[in-house]
Amino acid sequence: MRIFGIFAAIFLVCIAVNGQAAERWNELILDEATPEQAIAIYGRPRIYRDSTLHVYDIQPLLSADTAKRNFEVGEWENAKGHKSIMLTFSSDDKLRMIFATPDNEGTKTLENLCGGNWKPAGQDLVKDFRAEMSANPKPVPTVPITKKWYQVYALTPRAFCVSDILNEIPNSALPIIPVYPGRVGIITMVSRAVESKVKPKAPAKNHPANLK
Repeated sequence: MRIFGIFAAIFLVCIAVNGQAAERWNELILDEATPEQAIAIYGRPRIYRDSTLHVYDIQPLLSADTAKRNFEVGEWENAKGHKSIMLTFSSDDKLRMIFATPDNEGTKTLENLCGGNWKPAGQDLVKDFRAEMSANPKPVPTVPITKKWYQVYALTPRAFCVSDILNEIPNSALPIIPVYPGRVGIITMVSRAVESKVKPKAPAKNHPANLK
């Protein structure tokens, strides 16, 4: 019985590691997958080229090195359940970014992605992520979803994750648990291996002498 308990505990740990805790999309694991593995899954890419690593919504969080053409990007269309998928690899052939547009993926899939701890984004994802990285992360707000699309985000020790949701039921209220109305339009996962090490500047304080 004790041995059974030990194996059960190991099994549950494996589920946690391979399920919610893993920064993966399909069979691809961030920081581990290689171009060869991607080609084995999706076939030959439509485009494979040298590139930078640019993520418009969160670029200020990333290292200045991401602006250099030290990365390789592969792009696939109509590949294994995707309208398109773009994968960015660093010079050591490790997967650093996933940008996927799935064909028909419900939001329930987010429960097993990036730790499952998704939150609705505000007007500025950089501020949202920096708040998550602070000593006192903000609680999950419960506000109405009134747009036909919206964003949710999740932060893990290894990745910045963002999902664009196509909302098929506008004006529905967000539940307390992280299950959102609509379906996944875009998934973006960026490795924190390319995170900037420069701390953001603190907002300037007005000197009393300057106050009137």
